[in-house]
Amino acid sequence: MSEERQERLEQLRDDRQDDEAFAYNFERSHTVEELSEHRGDPEEELPDQQVSTAGRFMEIRNFGGIAFLDLRGETRDIQLVSEDEEVLEELEDLYRGDIIGVSGTLTYTDRDEFSLDIETIDILTRGLRQIPSDYYGVEDQETRYRDRTLHLVTDLEARQEFASRSEAISQMRVFLQKRGFMEVETPVIQPVYGGANAEPF
Repeated sequence: MSEERQERLEQLRDDRQDDEAFAYNFERSHTVEELSEHRGDPEEELPDQQVSTAGRFMEIRNFGGIAFLDLRGETRDIQLVSEDEEVLEELEDLYRGDIIGVSGTLTYTDRDEFSLDIETIDILTRGLRQIPSDYYGVEDQETRYRDRTLHLVTDLEARQEFASRSEAISQMRVFLQKRGFMEVETPVIQPVYGGANAEPF
């Protein structure tokens, strides 16, 4: 945890005048994945009601009077956009990895990019660990193996592979259980193989 991020966390506590820095709840009308289902032909009319969602803030592209953000859900990203001065000021306080809640309306940008136009934004949880950008990801292979949390936060494709593997194992268990098989755990003498002089072998 960086000292600067810790200071931002303490500042959040002070701003809320409460020892508890994080919101207890956030009313979410849709998940990022549900909102993404509306992505289609820019000529088609989008729902005009206000929606709210939450996810992990990943990237920001600030062009002065307008800002674009990437919000990550469980399996997809959605672009957020805002030209509101108050919202733009709040965006300056965000760190990559923060969990945020946003509300607004669905829209298409001038370049026909499906987006959520932010009306309100709330920091739900501070990301206290530095995470790499999507552009670079986790480049070191050993880090990917040793820190799966970091790897899965930054790599949606890897997360989908883990989800597919989990689903396959789950279905295999159901298949075998229905046919009378029983799952047992067998003892392990040594979880890591030893050298040539290892006594258990």
